[in-house]
Amino acid sequence: MSQIGKIRICLALFAMIVISAGCGKGSDSGKAFIPEAGHPEVWASHLAIGSSDFHGTFITSTPSGVSSGAVLYVLHCVACHGVDGLGRIGPSLRDRIPVGADPTIFINGAIAAIPLMRGHADLSQAQILDISGYVAGLISIPPSVTPVAPAERRTGDCSQCHGTSLDGGIARVSCFSCHNGPDGSVGHPTGWLIGRENPATFHGRYGRDLVSGCTTCHGADLTGSAVLQSAAGFAPACASCHNGITAPVL
Repeated sequence: MSQIGKIRICLALFAMIVISAGCGKGSDSGKAFIPEAGHPEVWASHLAIGSSDFHGTFITSTPSGVSSGAVLYVLHCVACHGVDGLGRIGPSLRDRIPVGADPTIFINGAIAAIPLMRGHADLSQAQILDISGYVAGLISIPPSVTPVAPAERRTGDCSQCHGTSLDGGIARVSCFSCHNGPDGSVGHPTGWLIGRENPATFHGRYGRDLVSGCTTCHGADLTGSAVLQSAAGFAPACASCHNGITAPVL
């Protein structure tokens, strides 16, 4: 083998080591990303919102010097209902819970009846009471005044694999494939349906690898969800395109 060939092989091996080392830094414990296994199974699942294995929890710096109810609200509720309670991909709490009512009844009822809320079933009643107390205060004041500032997002570790702009990187998975709406709420990028040449924006790979994340808006069985109604409507059934004609049957 020529000297140039040996140099090329050494450089290639060095690059692989650097990439593996970078991806292995997902968290201090190595839990967020392990090169051999990837992210935790429920990394993108709505059923894990608020848990240590959910990606939103990993990148969220909860506010300090505030009540436990405020911290729990940031971890479990903000993603869908917004820091002001006006709703994002989930409904407005101000519309659903009358001022003066006990939010505990509504929270427990939603966890029991709404599939997208069942991931919060592991919350204790003490924690639900803390959240309830915070929500009661939140809906009693104008939306322009919120008791707690929005949580900070720590995405430095994410950029190691998803790129400095979080638009793909060596992982070829763009954070904006889902977080493409206002203020990071859920939406989909241009090319989501027809851009097959770009796996970082086309939905095919996400549907294979992160299908639990798709169920957040498209329903547990992907037949559409009327639960997350918003100004943008609600997520359609995947079979509306995957019907064997427009796209392969799932």
